[in-house]
Amino acid sequence: MKLSDSEHSFKTKNEFVYDFIKINILNGNLNQGERIIIKGISKRLNVSGTPIREALKKLESEGLVKIVPH
Repeated sequence: MKLSDSEHSFKTKNEFVYDFIKINILNGNLNQGERIIIKGISKRLNVSGTPIREALKKLESEGLVKIVPH
């Protein structure tokens, strides 16, 4: 059974947010040491804070961000 293109392109909110942040880091739109504000991304992408926090945890495990409480 072959999957259609639309089935290949579906992303969860976590994946969408992860890709958005990672692309912005790699393209230099987010600089080293720059704060990533969850509320700002939430408004921009129209998602809750949960998928953003999950994406940031994954990016931290890859060494692309450092999570600092408060």
